[in-house]
Amino acid sequence: MPDATHDPRFARLYSEAIAAQNAADYPALRQIAGKMTELGNAGGEPALRAWGDYFLGIALVFNNEASAADRVLRRALAYFRESGDKLVAARTMLNLAMIEVDINLNATAARRLYEEAAPIIRENGDKTRLAILLGNLGEIDRLEGDYSAALRNARESARLFKELGDHGRSVWQLVNIAHYQSLRRASADAIATMTEAYAELRLDPIPRWIALYFDVWVILAGKLEQWETAAQLLGYVDKLRSDHSVPRLQGMLPWLSSPMERLASMLPQDRLHELFAAGEALDVESAQALATRIF
Repeated sequence: MPDATHDPRFARLYSEAIAAQNAADYPALRQIAGKMTELGNAGGEPALRAWGDYFLGIALVFNNEASAADRVLRRALAYFRESGDKLVAARTMLNLAMIEVDINLNATAARRLYEEAAPIIRENGDKTRLAILLGNLGEIDRLEGDYSAALRNARESARLFKELGDHGRSVWQLVNIAHYQSLRRASADAIATMTEAYAELRLDPIPRWIALYFDVWVILAGKLEQWETAAQLLGYVDKLRSDHSVPRLQGMLPWLSSPMERLASMLPQDRLHELFAAGEALDVESAQALATRIF
């Protein structure tokens, strides 16, 4: 809990914001951020306005609103720097770097931000932020084509999240590891890692992690040329994203777009529509059963 204000209303909003963020409930996080900003404006408290910007920026990132997210996060960063709060400034830089990785696909800009934030995060000893830092560094490595470094950072990140009991973010890193393994043509290893990821997913089955998990299965099915399976899984995950307002960030699209495009050339249009409809009727367990048949 930050020492930004002694106002108990802020303390309550901060707790609600963290809970919404952990639950990947970004519409709720956006509303809570607005209340923080209103509270800060009413009381002339720049710290509260900065925290409103901080949480609003996170909500905007996960709605693919890169420009707006960048603007409010940089406004928050300016306040935290001026106030001497190095740790929260570093946390804000992690969020700005996430925009560069997941939306702008700008590995160079993201790495600059991470290199500035990393020493502060490491010195503070916050294992959650360190795990996030390492996980996102792995995604930068992936964009740069350094899959060995990506695996190294992702494995350390996954280890920390497991120690913390953070099952959802463990899924995030395990599916990243599976993807990096597939990029190194280690399909059997990738599928084994996805099995491990599913065990974590069952412990925190929120739509964000489910969608990310099955996006990677679509990639794996495409690599193994299991086109009918890929089509059904894509139908499932696209409906899940639509039903739960979970946008697909740009960071995976360089790899996901290939199987999505090839489906149209590998299957007749009528059959493709049938498979998409069949996928939309799946639930998590039946989608998992279908995915595991590809090997």
